[in-house]
Amino acid sequence: MKLANLLMERRIIIDLKARSKEEAIIELLELIKNEGVNLNYDEVLQSVRSREEIENTSYGHGFAFPHARTNAVKELYILIGVSAYGLEGKTPDSIPVHVICLLLTPATIAKLYLQTLSGLACFGRIEGNLDKIMAVKKPCELVKLIADANITVDK
Repeated sequence: MKLANLLMERRIIIDLKARSKEEAIIELLELIKNEGVNLNYDEVLQSVRSREEIENTSYGHGFAFPHARTNAVKELYILIGVSAYGLEGKTPDSIPVHVICLLLTPATIAKLYLQTLSGLACFGRIEGNLDKIMAVKKPCELVKLIADANITVDK
């Protein structure tokens, strides 16, 4: 299945207001909160923070992939935010994070979660994709950009 098929336009923010990764994660969580998804958001946020403490998920190339496997969620959530300014914080290559991909999954799901994370990282490594993302004006354009990359995951 194409990676893009897992994405939902309503879970993408093209103009993040956040200035830090922590603020971006909270802003992205607001997307599913506004959908009316009943989650323990404090527990979800703490799971993501705990993962960040183990290892910084700023990947380089302008991308970060904060994630958590937690029983606080019942399905896979992929939330993507784009920051025109770049987020504050340390990155491996000193390029500010402009694209943050937040993945949340139940602790019982491993394969799809890892393949999705890997697929998004693969997309982030493709030369020129950061510039293309920065030119996107609507969530549907970002989904199309990822679809055009033909990255697949096994479900």
